[in-house]
Amino acid sequence: MNPFIQIKSILLTNFKNVNSGSVDFKNNILGVYGQNGSGKTALIDALEMFQMVAGGAALPQSFKNLITCGTEFAECSILFDFFNSEGEIESNVEYTFRIQQSQEKGVEIVYEQITEKKMGKQKKVIVCFDKSQSQKWITPVSDWEFAFSSKESSIKFEVLKEMTAREHRSLLFSKDLIDFLKSFEEKNLESKLDIIKKIRFFAHVNLFVIKSTGKSPFNIDFAFPFNFRHVEDKNISFGTIQISLQAPNVVNKELFDLIEKTFSEMNIVLKEMIPGIKVIVKNQGPQQTKEGADGVRFELLSQKGNATEIPLRYESEGIKKIISILSILISVYNNPATFLAVDELDAG
Repeated sequence: MNPFIQIKSILLTNFKNVNSGSVDFKNNILGVYGQNGSGKTALIDALEMFQMVAGGAALPQSFKNLITCGTEFAECSILFDFFNSEGEIESNVEYTFRIQQSQEKGVEIVYEQITEKKMGKQKKVIVCFDKSQSQKWITPVSDWEFAFSSKESSIKFEVLKEMTAREHRSLLFSKDLIDFLKSFEEKNLESKLDIIKKIRFFAHVNLFVIKSTGKSPFNIDFAFPFNFRHVEDKNISFGTIQISLQAPNVVNKELFDLIEKTFSEMNIVLKEMIPGIKVIVKNQGPQQTKEGADGVRFELLSQKGNATEIPLRYESEGIKKIISILSILISVYNNPATFLAVDELDAG
């Protein structure tokens, strides 16, 4: 077993309609129910924002609306369990980030901190960036001394600080910062980088946030958001593909093979969830893609038992939603590192 991390809990402060609230993920499956406005979607939004922050992506200006009205900032704190290769918890790592509105009426990440508590030891600050401080905005003190030990490194750090603020990006998960730190051979830096890279990898590869709006239009028949995670040998393929349900699709041969394999695996589980049903990826022959590459034309059909095949668009919203996320559900079952959050799972 490879070392992996899991989300243990999440704490929100001044986030949408949540002044202060936390959720513990004590079990493998957690259902959150509540009235409208009770904070369910705030949890999904926070996970989506964390995924973008840890992935080094720029935050859209619309995220300023996630800050509770009348407050200066919103804060999200996520606690992780870090497991070793034996499946034992090695340490607890907490990542906290804070956002506030910027002068350009957008949103800016102004504070980031990672703490670690190894089993049997006290919690310690691994690294902290506080952009609101003009002096010593990096802690612990040893990091500040290291960052400004030479003119070259101090200039680099200040440029990174200004650049990430201007682009509304995380400094801690900035690829430029990670590449810069890699050039220094120091044990403490290697330990920091290891934690940062593991959180970044988790957010990029193992965290899936499925919303009821945006990329996941379950309530229309035109596009089918196929969310997938496929492992073959040591290669991991993952993401979301918009598959048309109104007309045949044309994709390159490599992507078609991936879609075909993934649906083949899914059908084994799908027929147990919805007796007798399977999805057919009907190959309609070769056709060039829009980019002029060799591709495959295909259509998604469904079949129950020995009944006639029908276009998938005629199935119920509930069945289409299950199919849309089933590949990731299977990954959750087989891989303890996979984390799936679905907004309005029971819709349809």
